[in-house]
Amino acid sequence: MKGYVLATTEDQVRWYIYDPANPSPDHYHLSDTLDLRTTPVNPSKEHARELAKRLQLGTWRYIKIG
Repeated sequence: MKGYVLATTEDQVRWYIYDPANPSPDHYHLSDTLDLRTTPVNPSKEHARELAKRLQLGTWRYIKIG
């Protein structure tokens, strides 16, 4: 699995979990564990950026997987 996941910018990174088919600012949560079965992996940074905007995230970081 290759791509980018969205994470917090904190010193102890947490992962944004959301429905990639229907991203909504009211329907995401943070996870302390990176579980690639539940954490959406985006095919590109641009795609991840668009989802972050749709989720209305103020800050985020991209973590490359693969």
